[in-house]
Amino acid sequence: MMPSAKGVLIIPELVQGGFILGAAGGRGTLMARNGERDWSPPAFYGMGSGSFGVQAGAKVSEVVLIIRTDKGLNAILDHKFKFGAQGGVTLVTIGVGVEGASTSAMGADIVGYSTSIGLFGGVSLEGSYLDPDHDWDALYYGQGATTRAIVLERRYNNPGAEPIRQYLAKW
Repeated sequence: MMPSAKGVLIIPELVQGGFILGAAGGRGTLMARNGERDWSPPAFYGMGSGSFGVQAGAKVSEVVLIIRTDKGLNAILDHKFKFGAQGGVTLVTIGVGVEGASTSAMGADIVGYSTSIGLFGGVSLEGSYLDPDHDWDALYYGQGATTRAIVLERRYNNPGAEPIRQYLAKW
């Protein structure tokens, strides 16, 4: 799905744990495509959730969200993306450790893949949030760096981001 992706959000480590009360959290980066092999510098995001109920365990997951449509990309950029309450944005999850797997992602705006290590039962990604991390953007790019200015307008760059941009350019 990467050759036609509008964007990708990579969360290399999402830690989840709990016993009756649960929490999950992690950080990642959002990149958008502008042209066939031209990926933006990464903007930083945080993901997290809290839960209450019959649950126990701990796990660490790697999560990749492939953003297939402009609608999906704008939902994330406009801070309107909440797992389980996307407001018209279709999310299909495929892979180990993510609930709600579907056999087809044809009409999905965003497709999520994950792998997990550990054991956790009783909770899903529903109710999780995904928000831009403006503090990390400012630390990495300088004051005034916003998600849109980094990902869409491309007014900010950091040489440290070149390896991931070059890797994604293969797709």
